[in-house]
Amino acid sequence: MLLTDEPTAVLDSVMGRKVMELLKQAAHEHHTGVLAVTHDHRAIDVFDRIRVMEYGRIKEKEKIKNE
Repeated sequence: MLLTDEPTAVLDSVMGRKVMELLKQAAHEHHTGVLAVTHDHRAIDVFDRIRVMEYGRIKEKEKIKNE
Protein backbone atom coordinates (compact mmCIF):
# COMPACT_ATOMS: atom_id res chain seq x y z
CA MET A 1 0.00 0.00 0.00
CA LEU A 2 1.33 3.39 -0.98
CA LEU A 3 0.11 6.13 1.36
CA THR A 4 0.24 9.76 0.23
CA ASP A 5 -0.80 12.97 1.94
CA GLU A 6 -1.49 15.91 -0.37
CA PRO A 7 0.87 14.66 -3.13
CA THR A 8 -0.15 17.52 -5.42
CA ALA A 9 -0.27 20.34 -2.85
CA VAL A 10 2.48 22.50 -4.36
CA LEU A 11 2.02 21.53 -8.01
CA ASP A 12 0.12 23.19 -10.82
CA SER A 13 -2.83 21.29 -12.28
CA VAL A 14 -0.84 19.72 -15.14
CA MET A 15 1.94 18.38 -12.94
CA GLY A 16 -0.55 17.38 -10.24
CA ARG A 17 -2.44 15.28 -12.77
CA LYS A 18 0.80 13.63 -13.91
CA VAL A 19 1.71 12.74 -10.33
CA MET A 20 -1.71 11.16 -9.73
CA GLU A 21 -1.44 9.18 -12.98
CA LEU A 22 2.06 7.99 -12.01
CA LEU A 23 0.75 6.83 -8.62
CA LYS A 24 -2.02 4.85 -10.31
CA GLN A 25 0.41 3.37 -12.83
CA ALA A 26 2.84 2.32 -10.08
CA ALA A 27 0.00 0.70 -8.13
CA HIS A 28 -1.09 -1.34 -11.13
CA GLU A 29 2.47 -2.37 -12.03
CA HIS A 30 3.25 -3.48 -8.47
CA HIS A 31 -0.20 -4.93 -7.74
CA THR A 32 -0.77 -2.68 -4.76
CA GLY A 33 -3.09 0.10 -3.70
CA VAL A 34 -2.72 3.84 -3.31
CA LEU A 35 -4.37 5.86 -0.59
CA ALA A 36 -4.16 9.50 -1.62
CA VAL A 37 -5.46 12.06 0.83
CA THR A 38 -6.05 15.27 -1.10
CA HIS A 39 -8.11 18.41 -1.32
CA ASP A 40 -7.36 18.59 -5.05
CA HIS A 41 -10.66 17.66 -6.70
CA ARG A 42 -9.16 18.14 -10.16
CA ALA A 43 -7.17 14.94 -9.90
CA ILE A 44 -9.52 12.47 -8.20
CA ASP A 45 -11.02 11.09 -11.41
CA VAL A 46 -7.71 9.31 -12.01
CA PHE A 47 -8.46 6.73 -9.32
CA ASP A 48 -10.84 3.77 -9.39
CA ARG A 49 -12.44 4.29 -5.98
CA ILE A 50 -13.16 7.57 -4.27
CA ARG A 51 -14.28 8.31 -0.72
CA VAL A 52 -15.27 11.81 0.35
CA MET A 53 -14.90 12.69 4.00
CA GLU A 54 -16.25 15.65 5.91
CA TYR A 55 -15.68 16.26 9.62
CA GLY A 56 -14.05 12.83 9.98
CA ARG A 57 -16.95 10.87 8.46
CA ILE A 58 -17.54 9.47 5.01
CA LYS A 59 -19.96 11.90 3.37
CA GLU A 60 -20.39 10.15 0.06
CA LYS A 61 -19.99 6.47 -0.61
CA GLU A 62 -17.58 5.43 -3.25
CA LYS A 63 -17.44 6.09 -6.94
CA ILE A 64 -16.28 2.93 -8.70
CA LYS A 65 -15.08 3.07 -12.28
CA ASN A 66 -14.82 0.14 -14.68
CA GLU A 67 -17.14 -2.20 -12.74
